[in-house]
Amino acid sequence: MPPWNAVAVQLGLRYDADAQVPSGTRYGHFVTCRGGKPHRFDVYDGGVVVDRAVVSMNVVAYIAPLLDVGFGVGMAPSIAAGRLGPLYDPRQIALFSPPLTQAVASLLSLGGMPLIGDGGVSVAHFRPDDSAFVATLIERVAYVASCMDDARTLLPVREELAFLVPAFDAVRDELGLTPLTCPLGLVGVVAGCPVEAVMHKASNGDHELHIGCGFSRAPDIGVDIRSYTPRFLMRLFPKKDDHLGDARLDARLEIHAGDIAVLRDRLGESERADLGLLVDAGRLHIDRAGVQLDGANPDRLAELIGAAARVANAIVGLAPHDAAGPYR
Repeated sequence: MPPWNAVAVQLGLRYDADAQVPSGTRYGHFVTCRGGKPHRFDVYDGGVVVDRAVVSMNVVAYIAPLLDVGFGVGMAPSIAAGRLGPLYDPRQIALFSPPLTQAVASLLSLGGMPLIGDGGVSVAHFRPDDSAFVATLIERVAYVASCMDDARTLLPVREELAFLVPAFDAVRDELGLTPLTCPLGLVGVVAGCPVEAVMHKASNGDHELHIGCGFSRAPDIGVDIRSYTPRFLMRLFPKKDDHLGDARLDARLEIHAGDIAVLRDRLGESERADLGLLVDAGRLHIDRAGVQLDGANPDRLAELIGAAARVANAIVGLAPHDAAGPYR
């Protein structure tokens, strides 16, 4: 077994004994280490082919919200190495501040196969049994993610989204949130709930609004509520499920709850009105990560963030007067 327990202790990470991987926060970003599949090589020993298996490992560090520079596989290391081609987006090149360039160069010096994307950085390597090397690799991967997050402040808002800046600025002032330019968005805390509202690229290539609202405390009941059901889930799970006792919402939502009676009790008339507002606005999904809404109109941003926070707090049993701060 790779000596990753010692690595977790050394770096102040937690160790998942079941998955046998360390994970946690370094430089403010979530990082994890996982074993890959065995790779088989033909090794020649005295003219005889000896089949040898080598297990790879992957170290991944995430950044959130995702960048919107559109990195493709292998592009970022090329930029860091100074191999700039005419097809690179100026925003991709502008992201590489001196600290980020140096951090990527330091990571590349360890070898392996680094991949850098809008969501963070990962490296596949073949030295999972060297604990000192693994610790160094985790440190450098996490540091690259941190430098990417810092460098996003250097980029302006995309030209095609500039018309939305006044609306986001108004919500920033109203709710006391922190603005982002890459992507255009806002992050912060509303009524104790961590929130983000960002313009990201949808699967069709267009930008759309994403609102994410986490829970202010860990939920004590399991929930999975969605206003849309991916086709593969429709095949796996027959409709349906639980009911809130509200005909309008029950007709439009797929609802699964660990204790539906508790959920019904916590979602009173005003919270159900907020649910209805969110359902009308876009694609709603609520699970253990919180309230997620995609495709809504940015003109109603403050109203939707407030509704998402009220629903999130209600699910964990917090009444409006118990929330850690105002909703609007």
